[in-house]
Amino acid sequence: TINNQPFSMTFHKEKDGKSIWTRKFNNMTMKSTKKAKTNKKENLMIDTIGPVSIGMSITICGRKINYTGKKAFIFGLKIPSFLTPKITSTEECHNDHVTFDVSINMPIIGNIGRYHGALFPRHPIPSNTTASTTIT
Repeated sequence: TINNQPFSMTFHKEKDGKSIWTRKFNNMTMKSTKKAKTNKKENLMIDTIGPVSIGMSITICGRKINYTGKKAFIFGLKIPSFLTPKITSTEECHNDHVTFDVSINMPIIGNIGRYHGALFPRHPIPSNTTASTTIT
């Protein structure tokens, strides 16, 4: 467990619509790729770290965004639902920062990771800046 450790996150969007997120916990770096997957049955955000991909449903309630893991794949092969990690994540927007809480639980084993805290921009955000999320 890492408590009260420095944390930073950067992200950028690629031309193909994918987002690359890099999280730094003290001396550890975790990089993931996020992309939208939509079809007639579902709309998911696919979060990929190494050979593992998690399909997350997204719900928005006021200033909060909730992500819930629905499907998992390893090397492109679907993991049976009874072995799928249970991942929940919440982000909440505030005037000058974002709070987050991410929890990862494995069947039988239980909690294998959790991180939470607040992110503040490195530079002040202009008051005329807007952000938007489009879920189709």
